Amino acid sequence: HLLQKGFSRAVYISPYHAGSWSMDRLQGLKECGLDMVLCIDERHASPWDFRCLASQKGPKFSVDIRARKIEKGILKKLLKDAPTQIPWVTVNDEVAGLLRELEEEGTLKEIPYLVGFDNSAESYLLRLDSFDCNTEKLVEQMFYHLDLGKKDPFHNGLLREIPGKVVEK
Repeated sequence: HLLQKGFSRAVYISPYHAGSWSMDRLQGLKECGLDMVLCIDERHASPWDFRCLASQKGPKFSVDIRARKIEKGILKKLLKDAPTQIPWVTVNDEVAGLLRELEEEGTLKEIPYLVGFDNSAESYLLRLDSFDCNTEKLVEQMFYHLDLGKKDPFHNGLLREIPGKVVEK
């Protein structure tokens, strides 16, 4: 999608790059021929890590608020020197939403063309272009993996591609 739009480089933003799904998304971007500038944090594996951290301190009713604050703090550090002349690709639509919040708060001055992953309801609200994973194909690949038994298809790279397309809004 980005290559078709004339971009050969992009920034990949993930505050939870310890998760295999974040690594797979980055690998897919590289395999399609994009030169990626990395703004990643490898200490966390998912958005739930931030909720777990937030639940350790303070009342339970405000866990999500505190988790978003922690995640925003990490994003601010990651994006301190990120180039704004090339597109930013976020690990998911939630991170793209947090970037828009930081922009509204005045913390981020200039967000370039932004692409998310998951094609979530949030991406429609934000009018954010987002990679829509073809979950039917993923289920098919899961069964294929189970059927192979001990022959690990991930070892030879057969199942690394996540089928799907970018939905432009």
